[in-house]
Amino acid sequence: MVSIHKNQADAQQNLQNDFKKFQRYAHDKELTIDFEKTEILHISSPNLSRDGKVKIITHSYECLHQLSDSLNCSCKNYLRQVKTFKYLGLVIDETLSWRTHTDNLYKKLSLCSMRMHNLNGICLKV
Repeated sequence: MVSIHKNQADAQQNLQNDFKKFQRYAHDKELTIDFEKTEILHISSPNLSRDGKVKIITHSYECLHQLSDSLNCSCKNYLRQVKTFKYLGLVIDETLSWRTHTDNLYKKLSLCSMRMHNLNGICLKV
């Protein structure tokens, strides 16, 4: 889900409303959402200040289907916010920079290069 707004509070409220609709839909279709694996990545410009943590509530069945007023909601579970997220091998960070992804690739390639160098010495002896 994506929520875009100049004001972070409005973007968060829009995201909360959309997530609640998605939860209701998933429950009605007998689908489960694994909240342990569901994460929030707040993407913004590195030049802009952030207004703290984004808090998206995960609602219970009773809250989704029986309470009409979300102000009476007693749900206290929040989705976990992360600074980086790996999607299809691409590491995405809060500022959409390539730095985290390239650092991750560098570590993997360095390890692979070292192992190949060690194999070269073993293959020559055989």
